[in-house]
Amino acid sequence: MIRCLKNVLIARETPTAVLIVSSFLAKLPVPGYLTFSTSKSFVSQIGKGLSFELEGLGVDILTYEPGFMQTN
Repeated sequence: MIRCLKNVLIARETPTAVLIVSSFLAKLPVPGYLTFSTSKSFVSQIGKGLSFELEGLGVDILTYEPGFMQTN
C-alpha cells in the first residue's frame, strides 16, 4: 500500500500535500485506550516515514495529532 501511495504522489505534476490525522494518544498510552493508542502511533509513524521518503519530491506529508475534543 505504501509503495502504491508513493508512486501515485510522485507521479503528480503539481506540489501535493497529504494530511494524516492521528491523536496525541499516539505518544501517551493510557490504560483502557491501549489499542487506540497503538493504532494512532502506527498512523503517526507512517506519516513521519513518508515525509522522510518523499522529501524533495514535491510532496508534503503533514501529521496532525489533536488532543481531547468534547463532543455531544
